[in-house]
Amino acid sequence: VRELDGIKYQHGKKVRRKLEIPHKEVDKIRKHHNLSYVTDSTNTEEHYVRNRIRHSVMPVFKTINPSFLDTMTGNMQRLCDITELLNDAVADFRKEAVATEGDRTLISNRVLLLHNHRRLMLFEILSGYGFTASNTADILTCVEEDRVGRQFYSPQFRIIVDRYNIVIMPRNLQREENEYYIESQTNHINSPIELTIKEYDRDISFKIEKSKQTAMFDASTIQYPLTIRRWQDGDIFKPLGMEGFKKLSDYFTDRKFRLDQKENVWLLLSGNDIIWIIGERTDDRYKITDKTKRVLELRLQI
Repeated sequence: VRELDGIKYQHGKKVRRKLEIPHKEVDKIRKHHNLSYVTDSTNTEEHYVRNRIRHSVMPVFKTINPSFLDTMTGNMQRLCDITELLNDAVADFRKEAVATEGDRTLISNRVLLLHNHRRLMLFEILSGYGFTASNTADILTCVEEDRVGRQFYSPQFRIIVDRYNIVIMPRNLQREENEYYIESQTNHINSPIELTIKEYDRDISFKIEKSKQTAMFDASTIQYPLTIRRWQDGDIFKPLGMEGFKKLSDYFTDRKFRLDQKENVWLLLSGNDIIWIIGERTDDRYKITDKTKRVLELRLQI
């Protein structure tokens, strides 16, 4: 939270004169303790705004109201108290509404909308990522009106208004569009993701592993080289356990994928067929059956 009470009179080893302490009193203390001092040569130059206020404006206020400095001192103390209250409120809001997932920050839409001062709370969070008050107002409107998918940018960060969260992420995350290939006999890849790969005979002890990080296929159905690529509009596959085909876009919608999650999905293909939404679901056409003799197993390393 930005300070409402101005410059602190003490910051580390630097101590500034409080408004309520006259220069003469400070000079008396200095002489008593035999302290040396240096005068800033710019203090008398009135082309600086601070000096015009000090030398021209404040004397006028003192003439109008002799207790002006006392009043301002009281105001500054109250602003200091307000700053502490606001800091506490923002800290409580962070605990309840803000979470992190790797390099992404998520702000809960539900918690935000329940807050009586949601615009202020949101601004206090987003300003730390370079978003302005105007950005904050627009983002909040999108949340209030359920405008899912809207995006906003600051110099270093990107925001996606999702169904459940405001998602903040670095702008330097670039969508990788290259295709990568896995040849037969390959047992490990590091790029674009890390996979371990092995092929083995199916024996009596074999069990299908039910984990999103592991994909098992009938090796006899596989066509090499396998391809890893991003998903594209129009992509379809046959989800394991389903009879018909499904567009990936519809699958992502059904699974309530955020926009940034969809952007970061990798696919595994055999020929032109999508056989695995990596880390999510395999294709029914390539599943292990009673006739399977050899198994191709790929394991995602997280």
